[in-house]
Amino acid sequence: MIISLLFLSAVAVVHAPAPNEQATLPAATVRAAPPTIARNALVMMEYRRGGLAITAAGRALGAGNEGTVIRVMNLDTRTTVFGTIVASGRVRIE
Repeated sequence: MIISLLFLSAVAVVHAPAPNEQATLPAATVRAAPPTIARNALVMMEYRRGGLAITAAGRALGAGNEGTVIRVMNLDTRTTVFGTIVASGRVRIE
């Protein structure tokens, strides 16, 4: 009986944060937000310079959120370019 009580008391010890500490979750329980653009998603590529604006259909060759640079393949010419994700389904080519 004594052994089982010692075992239970050792297992039940939980670290509580001090009043000035902030509690954190273990890394395994924190999940990243899903990407704004997933790999192989169809996207609209946009190029703007001065008064010129060109758009073309493309396929994302990488995944990411806004501000991430990914490779995109132009569906008409099959050429690949790099672009920055600006919104869901939109990539700015520079």
